[in-house]
Amino acid sequence: VLLNTLLGGFAVGLIVGWRTPWMVAGCWVLLNSLQVRNPFVGDRGDLELSLILFWAFFLPLGSRWSLDSRAGRAPFGQARGIAAAALVTQFGLIYLFAAYLKEGEFWLTRGDGLYHSLISPLFSTKLSLWLADSGAGMLSLGNYAVVAGEFFVAMLLLCPWSVGLVRTLAVAILVFFHVSVGVVFQLGLFPWIGAILPLALLPTEFWHGWGRRIESLLDGRFGSQERQEVRPRFKLGRDLFVGAALVLALLSCFVNTPKGREWAAPRWTSDLTDGLRLTQHWELFSPIPPYYGTFVLRTVKADGATQDLFHGPPTREKPELQTFPSHRWRMLMIATLYPHFEVVRPGVAEALARRAGVDPSTLQGMEYSFFAELPNEKGALQPAVEWKLWQQPAKVREP
Repeated sequence: VLLNTLLGGFAVGLIVGWRTPWMVAGCWVLLNSLQVRNPFVGDRGDLELSLILFWAFFLPLGSRWSLDSRAGRAPFGQARGIAAAALVTQFGLIYLFAAYLKEGEFWLTRGDGLYHSLISPLFSTKLSLWLADSGAGMLSLGNYAVVAGEFFVAMLLLCPWSVGLVRTLAVAILVFFHVSVGVVFQLGLFPWIGAILPLALLPTEFWHGWGRRIESLLDGRFGSQERQEVRPRFKLGRDLFVGAALVLALLSCFVNTPKGREWAAPRWTSDLTDGLRLTQHWELFSPIPPYYGTFVLRTVKADGATQDLFHGPPTREKPELQTFPSHRWRMLMIATLYPHFEVVRPGVAEALARRAGVDPSTLQGMEYSFFAELPNEKGALQPAVEWKLWQQPAKVREP
Protein backbone atom coordinates (compact mmCIF):
# COMPACT_ATOMS: atom_id res chain seq x y z
CA VAL A 1 0.00 0.00 0.00
CA LEU A 2 2.81 2.38 0.90
CA LEU A 3 4.72 1.72 -2.33
CA ASN A 4 1.62 2.05 -4.52
CA THR A 5 0.65 5.28 -2.78
CA LEU A 6 4.16 6.58 -3.39
CA LEU A 7 3.94 5.53 -7.05
CA GLY A 8 0.66 7.43 -7.36
CA GLY A 9 2.34 10.51 -5.90
CA PHE A 10 5.18 10.32 -8.42
CA ALA A 11 2.62 9.88 -11.22
CA VAL A 12 0.75 13.02 -10.17
CA GLY A 13 4.05 14.92 -10.04
CA LEU A 14 4.85 13.73 -13.55
CA ILE A 15 1.43 14.77 -14.86
CA VAL A 16 1.78 18.35 -13.60
CA GLY A 17 5.49 18.52 -14.48
CA TRP A 18 6.96 19.22 -11.04
CA ARG A 19 10.65 18.25 -10.74
CA THR A 20 9.97 16.18 -13.81
CA PRO A 21 13.22 14.12 -14.07
CA TRP A 22 12.83 12.91 -10.49
CA MET A 23 9.17 12.11 -11.05
CA VAL A 24 10.04 10.04 -14.14
CA ALA A 25 12.76 8.21 -12.24
CA GLY A 26 10.43 7.52 -9.31
CA CYS A 27 7.69 6.20 -11.61
CA TRP A 28 10.17 3.96 -13.45
CA VAL A 29 11.65 2.47 -10.26
CA LEU A 30 8.33 1.84 -8.53
CA LEU A 31 6.54 0.60 -11.65
CA ASN A 32 9.31 -1.95 -12.20
CA SER A 33 9.17 -2.85 -8.52
CA LEU A 34 5.49 -3.65 -8.98
CA GLN A 35 6.11 -5.66 -12.15
CA VAL A 36 9.02 -7.65 -10.71
CA ARG A 37 7.01 -8.48 -7.58
CA ASN A 38 4.63 -10.58 -9.70
CA PRO A 39 5.89 -11.11 -13.25
CA PHE A 40 3.18 -13.68 -14.00
CA VAL A 41 0.34 -11.17 -14.40
CA GLY A 42 2.02 -8.67 -16.73
CA ASP A 43 1.40 -8.13 -20.43
CA ARG A 44 3.15 -6.31 -23.26
CA GLY A 45 1.48 -3.04 -22.29
CA ASP A 46 3.29 -3.12 -18.94
CA LEU A 47 6.56 -3.80 -20.74
CA GLU A 48 6.04 -0.95 -23.19
CA LEU A 49 5.18 1.51 -20.42
CA SER A 50 8.31 0.58 -18.47
CA LEU A 51 10.54 0.97 -21.53
CA ILE A 52 9.12 4.35 -22.53
CA LEU A 53 9.61 5.66 -18.98
CA PHE A 54 13.26 4.59 -19.18
CA TRP A 55 13.92 6.61 -22.36
CA ALA A 56 11.76 9.49 -21.12
CA PHE A 57 14.18 10.14 -18.26
CA PHE A 58 16.69 11.47 -20.79
CA LEU A 59 14.18 13.74 -22.55
CA PRO A 60 13.08 17.28 -21.55
CA LEU A 61 9.51 16.39 -20.61
CA GLY A 62 9.22 19.34 -18.26
CA SER A 63 10.32 21.98 -20.76
CA ARG A 64 6.79 23.05 -21.67
CA TRP A 65 3.24 23.05 -20.24
CA SER A 66 4.55 22.15 -16.78
CA LEU A 67 5.14 23.60 -13.33
CA ASP A 68 8.86 23.35 -14.04
CA SER A 69 8.47 25.58 -17.08
CA ARG A 70 6.35 28.10 -15.19
CA ALA A 71 8.96 28.19 -12.41
CA GLY A 72 11.74 28.76 -14.96
CA ARG A 73 13.59 25.52 -14.22
CA ALA A 74 15.87 24.40 -16.99
CA PRO A 75 14.86 20.98 -18.37
CA PHE A 76 16.99 17.88 -18.11
CA GLY A 77 17.85 16.38 -21.49
CA GLN A 78 17.46 17.59 -25.06
CA ALA A 79 14.66 17.14 -27.57
CA ARG A 80 17.13 16.30 -30.31
CA GLY A 81 19.97 13.84 -30.24
CA ILE A 82 20.58 10.27 -29.18
CA ALA A 83 17.82 10.19 -26.51
CA ALA A 84 15.13 11.32 -28.95
CA ALA A 85 16.43 8.85 -31.53
CA ALA A 86 16.29 6.06 -28.91
CA LEU A 87 12.65 6.82 -28.12
CA VAL A 88 11.64 6.69 -31.79
CA THR A 89 13.72 3.56 -32.37
CA GLN A 90 12.10 1.82 -29.41
CA PHE A 91 8.65 2.29 -30.91
CA GLY A 92 9.94 1.10 -34.27
CA LEU A 93 11.41 -2.05 -32.71
CA ILE A 94 8.09 -3.01 -31.15
CA TYR A 95 6.28 -3.25 -34.46
CA LEU A 96 9.24 -4.38 -36.55
CA PHE A 97 9.77 -7.46 -34.40
CA ALA A 98 6.03 -8.02 -33.86
CA ALA A 99 5.79 -8.38 -37.66
CA TYR A 100 9.01 -10.42 -37.94
CA LEU A 101 7.83 -12.93 -35.33
CA LYS A 102 4.57 -13.58 -37.22
CA GLU A 103 6.17 -16.32 -39.23
CA GLY A 104 5.33 -19.97 -39.82
CA GLU A 105 2.22 -21.77 -40.94
CA PHE A 106 -0.39 -19.66 -39.14
CA TRP A 107 0.49 -16.14 -40.26
CA LEU A 108 2.42 -16.70 -43.50
CA THR A 109 1.73 -20.18 -44.92
CA ARG A 110 -2.02 -20.66 -44.36
CA GLY A 111 -2.87 -17.08 -43.42
CA ASP A 112 -5.31 -18.07 -40.67
CA GLY A 113 -3.46 -16.54 -37.72
CA LEU A 114 -6.00 -13.73 -37.43
CA TYR A 115 -8.91 -16.20 -37.51
CA HIS A 116 -7.48 -18.31 -34.67
CA SER A 117 -6.74 -15.14 -32.69
CA LEU A 118 -10.33 -13.96 -33.08
CA ILE A 119 -11.89 -17.24 -31.90
CA SER A 120 -9.53 -17.95 -28.99
CA PRO A 121 -11.59 -17.98 -25.77
CA LEU A 122 -8.58 -16.57 -23.91
CA PHE A 123 -9.07 -13.10 -25.43
CA SER A 124 -12.21 -13.22 -27.58
CA THR A 125 -15.29 -11.03 -27.37
CA LYS A 126 -18.69 -11.20 -29.04
CA LEU A 127 -17.35 -8.79 -31.67
CA SER A 128 -14.27 -10.91 -32.38
CA LEU A 129 -16.42 -14.03 -32.80
CA TRP A 130 -18.71 -12.11 -35.16
CA LEU A 131 -15.69 -10.99 -37.20
CA ALA A 132 -14.42 -14.58 -37.29
CA ASP A 133 -17.60 -15.51 -39.17
CA SER A 134 -17.14 -12.76 -41.76
CA GLY A 135 -15.65 -15.09 -44.36
CA ALA A 136 -12.35 -16.86 -45.06
CA GLY A 137 -11.38 -14.46 -47.84
CA MET A 138 -11.76 -11.33 -45.73
CA LEU A 139 -9.96 -12.92 -42.77
CA SER A 140 -7.04 -14.06 -44.93
CA LEU A 141 -6.72 -10.55 -46.34
CA GLY A 142 -6.89 -9.10 -42.83
CA ASN A 143 -4.28 -11.61 -41.64
CA TYR A 144 -1.67 -10.44 -44.14
CA ALA A 145 -2.72 -6.82 -43.64
CA VAL A 146 -1.83 -7.10 -39.93
CA VAL A 147 1.65 -8.44 -40.71
CA ALA A 148 2.29 -5.92 -43.48
CA GLY A 149 0.81 -3.09 -41.43
CA GLU A 150 3.09 -3.72 -38.45
CA PHE A 151 6.12 -3.78 -40.74
CA PHE A 152 4.92 -0.69 -42.62
CA VAL A 153 4.36 1.40 -39.48
CA ALA A 154 7.82 0.40 -38.20
CA MET A 155 9.35 1.66 -41.44
CA LEU A 156 7.39 4.91 -41.15
CA LEU A 157 8.67 5.48 -37.62
CA LEU A 158 12.28 4.81 -38.61
CA CYS A 159 12.12 6.79 -41.88
CA PRO A 160 14.53 9.79 -41.78
CA TRP A 161 12.85 11.67 -44.66
CA SER A 162 9.75 13.89 -44.57
CA VAL A 163 9.63 13.28 -40.84
CA GLY A 164 6.72 15.62 -40.12
CA LEU A 165 4.30 13.96 -42.54
CA VAL A 166 5.57 10.38 -42.21
CA ARG A 167 5.69 10.27 -38.42
CA THR A 168 2.29 11.94 -38.03
CA LEU A 169 0.86 9.27 -40.34
CA ALA A 170 2.55 6.54 -38.28
CA VAL A 171 1.09 7.88 -35.04
CA ALA A 172 -2.39 8.06 -36.56
CA ILE A 173 -2.11 4.45 -37.74
CA LEU A 174 -0.96 3.27 -34.31
CA VAL A 175 -3.79 5.04 -32.50
CA PHE A 176 -6.37 3.58 -34.88
CA PHE A 177 -4.82 0.10 -34.71
CA HIS A 178 -4.69 -0.09 -30.92
CA VAL A 179 -8.16 1.34 -30.40
CA SER A 180 -9.47 -1.28 -32.84
CA VAL A 181 -7.60 -4.03 -30.99
CA GLY A 182 -9.00 -2.77 -27.68
CA VAL A 183 -12.54 -2.94 -29.01
CA VAL A 184 -12.18 -6.40 -30.59
CA PHE A 185 -10.17 -8.26 -27.91
CA GLN A 186 -10.05 -8.46 -24.12
CA LEU A 187 -6.50 -7.24 -23.50
CA GLY A 188 -6.73 -5.10 -20.39
CA LEU A 189 -4.79 -1.84 -20.54
CA PHE A 190 -2.42 -2.96 -23.31
CA PRO A 191 -4.29 -1.46 -26.32
CA TRP A 192 -4.93 1.83 -24.51
CA ILE A 193 -1.28 2.12 -23.46
CA GLY A 194 -0.36 1.34 -27.08
CA ALA A 195 -2.73 4.05 -28.35
CA ILE A 196 -1.65 6.83 -25.95
CA LEU A 197 2.13 6.46 -25.75
CA PRO A 198 2.81 7.04 -29.50
CA LEU A 199 1.36 10.55 -29.13
CA ALA A 200 4.77 11.45 -27.70
CA LEU A 201 6.14 11.02 -31.24
CA LEU A 202 4.02 13.75 -32.81
CA PRO A 203 6.64 15.96 -34.54
CA THR A 204 7.11 19.72 -34.36
CA GLU A 205 5.48 20.05 -37.78
CA PHE A 206 2.24 18.64 -36.36
CA TRP A 207 2.08 21.20 -33.53
CA HIS A 208 2.90 24.07 -35.89
CA GLY A 209 0.35 22.81 -38.43
CA TRP A 210 -2.73 20.75 -37.62
CA GLY A 211 -2.12 21.03 -33.89
CA ARG A 212 -1.63 24.79 -33.82
CA ARG A 213 -4.92 25.45 -32.03
CA ILE A 214 -4.12 22.89 -29.34
CA GLU A 215 -0.64 24.35 -28.97
CA SER A 216 -2.00 27.89 -28.61
CA LEU A 217 -4.66 26.76 -26.14
CA LEU A 218 -2.12 25.00 -23.90
CA ASP A 219 0.34 27.89 -24.15
CA GLY A 220 -2.42 30.28 -23.10
CA ARG A 221 -3.64 28.05 -20.28
CA PHE A 222 -0.22 27.31 -18.77
CA GLY A 223 1.49 30.53 -19.84
CA SER A 224 4.76 28.74 -20.56
CA GLN A 225 7.27 28.68 -23.34
CA GLU A 226 9.68 25.93 -24.26
CA ARG A 227 13.09 26.24 -22.62
CA GLN A 228 16.37 24.68 -23.61
CA GLU A 229 18.69 22.85 -21.24
CA VAL A 230 21.24 25.25 -19.77
CA ARG A 231 24.86 24.11 -19.37
CA PRO A 232 24.16 20.40 -19.78
CA ARG A 233 26.28 18.46 -17.30
CA PHE A 234 27.80 15.11 -18.15
CA LYS A 235 26.30 15.33 -21.66
CA LEU A 236 28.92 13.09 -23.24
CA GLY A 237 28.61 10.44 -20.54
CA ARG A 238 24.83 10.62 -20.72
CA ASP A 239 24.82 10.19 -24.50
CA LEU A 240 27.24 7.26 -24.29
CA PHE A 241 25.01 5.59 -21.68
CA VAL A 242 21.87 6.07 -23.80
CA GLY A 243 23.70 4.77 -26.87
CA ALA A 244 24.86 1.67 -25.01
CA ALA A 245 21.33 1.09 -23.66
CA LEU A 246 19.94 1.33 -27.18
CA VAL A 247 22.43 -1.31 -28.37
CA LEU A 248 21.30 -3.59 -25.52
CA ALA A 249 17.66 -3.08 -26.51
CA LEU A 250 18.44 -3.98 -30.13
CA LEU A 251 20.38 -7.03 -29.01
CA SER A 252 17.53 -8.15 -26.73
CA CYS A 253 15.03 -7.88 -29.59
CA PHE A 254 17.21 -10.15 -31.72
CA VAL A 255 18.00 -12.63 -28.95
CA ASN A 256 14.30 -13.14 -28.25
CA THR A 257 13.59 -14.46 -31.75
CA PRO A 258 13.81 -18.07 -32.95
CA LYS A 259 17.09 -17.42 -34.77
CA GLY A 260 18.45 -15.27 -31.97
CA ARG A 261 17.91 -18.00 -29.38
CA GLU A 262 20.36 -20.18 -31.32
CA TRP A 263 23.09 -17.61 -30.72
CA ALA A 264 24.90 -17.89 -27.41
CA ALA A 265 24.98 -14.26 -26.31
CA PRO A 266 27.47 -13.38 -23.56
CA ARG A 267 25.88 -13.79 -20.13
CA TRP A 268 26.91 -10.31 -19.01
CA THR A 269 24.84 -8.71 -21.77
CA SER A 270 21.65 -10.44 -20.66
CA ASP A 271 22.39 -9.63 -17.01
CA LEU A 272 22.91 -5.97 -17.87
CA THR A 273 19.79 -5.88 -20.05
CA ASP A 274 17.70 -7.44 -17.29
CA GLY A 275 19.18 -5.08 -14.69
CA LEU A 276 18.20 -2.02 -16.74
CA ARG A 277 14.79 -3.56 -17.52
CA LEU A 278 15.45 -3.29 -21.26
CA THR A 279 14.52 -6.89 -22.09
CA GLN A 280 12.28 -6.99 -25.15
CA HIS A 281 9.53 -9.54 -25.91
CA TRP A 282 7.20 -8.65 -28.78
CA GLU A 283 5.48 -11.98 -29.52
CA LEU A 284 2.09 -10.33 -30.03
CA PHE A 285 -0.15 -13.34 -30.84
CA SER A 286 2.86 -14.88 -32.58
CA PRO A 287 4.39 -17.06 -33.88
CA ILE A 288 1.24 -19.03 -32.97
CA PRO A 289 -2.09 -17.41 -32.04
CA PRO A 290 -3.57 -17.91 -28.55
CA TYR A 291 -4.79 -21.43 -27.82
CA TYR A 292 -8.39 -22.46 -28.23
CA GLY A 293 -9.20 -24.08 -24.91
CA THR A 294 -10.58 -23.82 -21.39
CA PHE A 295 -9.28 -24.18 -17.85
CA VAL A 296 -10.92 -26.59 -15.41
CA LEU A 297 -10.40 -26.77 -11.66
CA ARG A 298 -11.98 -29.98 -10.43
CA THR A 299 -12.15 -30.90 -6.75
CA VAL A 300 -12.77 -34.11 -4.87
CA LYS A 301 -14.50 -33.67 -1.53
CA ALA A 302 -14.08 -35.83 1.54
CA ASP A 303 -17.22 -37.82 0.63
CA GLY A 304 -15.83 -38.60 -2.83
CA ALA A 305 -18.08 -36.16 -4.74
CA THR A 306 -16.44 -34.15 -7.55
CA GLN A 307 -17.19 -30.55 -8.51
CA ASP A 308 -15.90 -28.10 -11.12
CA LEU A 309 -15.08 -24.96 -9.16
CA PHE A 310 -13.91 -23.16 -12.28
CA HIS A 311 -14.58 -23.97 -15.93
CA GLY A 312 -13.86 -21.25 -18.44
CA PRO A 313 -13.48 -18.95 -20.21
CA PRO A 314 -16.62 -18.99 -22.40
CA THR A 315 -16.27 -20.49 -25.88
CA ARG A 316 -18.35 -20.23 -29.04
CA GLU A 317 -19.93 -23.58 -28.25
CA LYS A 318 -20.39 -22.93 -24.50
CA PRO A 319 -20.97 -19.20 -23.87
CA GLU A 320 -22.31 -20.00 -20.40
CA LEU A 321 -18.88 -20.93 -19.00
CA GLN A 322 -17.22 -18.78 -16.32
CA THR A 323 -15.20 -15.70 -17.21
CA PHE A 324 -11.78 -14.87 -15.82
CA PRO A 325 -11.99 -12.94 -12.52
CA SER A 326 -10.02 -10.08 -14.15
CA HIS A 327 -7.49 -9.41 -16.89
CA ARG A 328 -4.61 -9.96 -14.45
CA TRP A 329 -6.11 -13.31 -13.54
CA ARG A 330 -6.31 -14.06 -17.27
CA MET A 331 -2.58 -13.42 -17.68
CA LEU A 332 -1.77 -15.41 -14.52
CA MET A 333 -3.70 -18.48 -15.69
CA ILE A 334 -2.20 -18.27 -19.18
CA ALA A 335 1.24 -18.18 -17.54
CA THR A 336 0.48 -21.53 -15.88
CA LEU A 337 0.41 -23.14 -19.34
CA TYR A 338 4.19 -22.76 -19.65
CA PRO A 339 6.36 -25.47 -18.04
CA HIS A 340 8.90 -22.96 -16.69
CA PHE A 341 6.09 -21.25 -14.73
CA GLU A 342 4.77 -24.46 -13.16
CA VAL A 343 5.82 -23.15 -9.74
CA VAL A 344 2.66 -20.99 -9.63
CA ARG A 345 0.19 -23.74 -10.55
CA PRO A 346 -0.58 -24.99 -7.01
CA GLY A 347 -1.13 -21.46 -5.73
CA VAL A 348 -3.42 -20.60 -8.63
CA ALA A 349 -5.52 -23.73 -8.05
CA GLU A 350 -5.83 -23.07 -4.33
CA ALA A 351 -6.64 -19.38 -4.85
CA LEU A 352 -9.36 -20.28 -7.37
CA ALA A 353 -10.84 -22.71 -4.84
CA ARG A 354 -10.90 -20.03 -2.14
CA ARG A 355 -12.53 -17.57 -4.56
CA ALA A 356 -15.26 -20.18 -5.03
CA GLY A 357 -15.77 -20.33 -1.26
CA VAL A 358 -14.05 -23.67 -0.74
CA ASP A 359 -11.28 -24.29 1.78
CA PRO A 360 -8.59 -26.36 -0.01
CA SER A 361 -7.65 -28.07 3.25
CA THR A 362 -11.09 -29.71 3.38
CA LEU A 363 -10.75 -31.34 -0.03
CA GLN A 364 -9.84 -34.94 -0.69
CA GLY A 365 -8.05 -33.97 -3.93
CA MET A 366 -7.83 -31.31 -6.63
CA GLU A 367 -6.99 -31.23 -10.37
CA TYR A 368 -6.10 -28.17 -12.44
CA SER A 369 -6.15 -28.76 -16.21
CA PHE A 370 -6.34 -27.03 -19.56
CA PHE A 371 -8.36 -28.62 -22.36
CA ALA A 372 -6.75 -27.52 -25.63
CA GLU A 373 -8.29 -27.87 -29.07
CA LEU A 374 -5.23 -27.71 -31.28
CA PRO A 375 -5.43 -27.11 -35.04
CA ASN A 376 -4.15 -29.70 -37.52
CA GLU A 377 -1.96 -28.99 -40.54
CA LYS A 378 -4.99 -27.58 -42.37
CA GLY A 379 -5.94 -25.25 -39.51
CA ALA A 380 -9.03 -27.17 -38.38
CA LEU A 381 -9.53 -27.56 -34.63
CA GLN A 382 -9.15 -31.10 -33.31
CA PRO A 383 -10.97 -32.72 -30.33
CA ALA A 384 -9.89 -31.37 -26.96
CA VAL A 385 -6.75 -32.78 -25.35
CA GLU A 386 -6.34 -32.50 -21.59
CA TRP A 387 -3.12 -30.93 -20.32
CA LYS A 388 -3.01 -31.84 -16.65
CA LEU A 389 -1.18 -28.85 -15.16
CA TRP A 390 -1.31 -29.85 -11.48
CA GLN A 391 -2.86 -32.50 -9.31
CA GLN A 392 -3.14 -32.58 -5.54
CA PRO A 393 -2.61 -36.13 -4.32
CA ALA A 394 -5.67 -37.69 -2.75
CA LYS A 395 -5.51 -37.72 1.02
CA VAL A 396 -5.43 -41.10 2.77
CA ARG A 397 -8.29 -41.38 5.21
CA GLU A 398 -7.53 -42.58 8.70
CA PRO A 399 -9.04 -46.03 9.44
